[in-house]
Amino acid sequence: MSNHETPAAAVPKRPHARPFRRAVFSGLAVVMPPLLTIVLFLWAWNTIESYVLAPAESTARMVISWSIAEIRDRAPEGTSFVDPDDPDKHQRVTDRDMRTWVRVRNRWIPEEVYREVEEHPRAIPPVTAAGYYDQYVQTKYLRRSVVLPIFLLVFVLVLYLLGKFVARGVGRMLWIGVERVVARLPIVSNVYSSVKQVTDFAFQEKETEIQFTRIVAVQYPRQGLWAIGFLTGDGIPDVASAIGEPVVSVLVPTSPMPATGFTIVVPRKDVIELSISVDQAIQFCVSCGVVCPLPPTAAGVSAAVRGDRTSEAILKQIEHVASAAPTGSAASGSPTSGAASSGATSSGSSSSPGGSASPPASPGLPTSSSPPPSET
Repeated sequence: MSNHETPAAAVPKRPHARPFRRAVFSGLAVVMPPLLTIVLFLWAWNTIESYVLAPAESTARMVISWSIAEIRDRAPEGTSFVDPDDPDKHQRVTDRDMRTWVRVRNRWIPEEVYREVEEHPRAIPPVTAAGYYDQYVQTKYLRRSVVLPIFLLVFVLVLYLLGKFVARGVGRMLWIGVERVVARLPIVSNVYSSVKQVTDFAFQEKETEIQFTRIVAVQYPRQGLWAIGFLTGDGIPDVASAIGEPVVSVLVPTSPMPATGFTIVVPRKDVIELSISVDQAIQFCVSCGVVCPLPPTAAGVSAAVRGDRTSEAILKQIEHVASAAPTGSAASGSPTSGAASSGATSSGSSSSPGGSASPPASPGLPTSSSPPPSET
């Protein structure tokens, strides 16, 4: 061996690479589910806050400011002075009613409004009298500790009343009319229909039009690859008449967001109905197969083995064992028949050609070397 060759024993090994990677993946498996749940709820709350709470809060602030605002364009009659503790050195005037007014630009506001805003400063201070009043209303009347509980109560109440209104009667007729108008719009109709299907899948209950109560397995996107799907109903009649057999429609969800997927039409005989619930199927899709449902029942196994070569062989073997079971039970039931069968077995083994005994056959399964025993 030359001097430049490195012996195999000298190559450093990394025995801790796999345990370290396994530990990291285990940590991710623990952290990711609650983290993704928190992120999803934060995204939903930010959406509600940006598009519902903020406009409602801005409207309430404008209404309150307009109703309580006391802004004067001219200085009130009284004694004028400057507060030495005021860093901005705003001019002040005390009127005849002993009420102090503060000058902001060329307008005058009450001193209590000015002090309330100065005691609760913000990143961008107001520079106008209307700005002082907006911040005053926000600080005094629209604090988040008061606004959030009221907003949540009103929001849930509005959702409840809206759901009751559109569920029946005139409200349902009006809502159907609105949906018909939206369906006629060129671009909005496509987006609205897709979003409506997703929201119906996520929020509606079992009495809705789209029901996912039966979970099936189909070979998708090619033969040999099995995917979980939601049986949504009967397929297209033209497809059924073209292939000459009944078809069904199946929604194959995508992972990890089962609210979207692919709708396929497959023959009914190629669909395997699974004995799992909708929640288990959704958990299987969301976890990308990490959370597997419980093993299927005997009915699920018998349905799952249809249509496959290996499964057909298993079915034939099960049928053979089932057909041979009554003979075995009858043989074990009476002592006479048991003795006769044992005697027949011993005589058969002793009369084999060449005087050599043949190995005992497995119960219930035929052998190629010995014919089935004949009844005496």
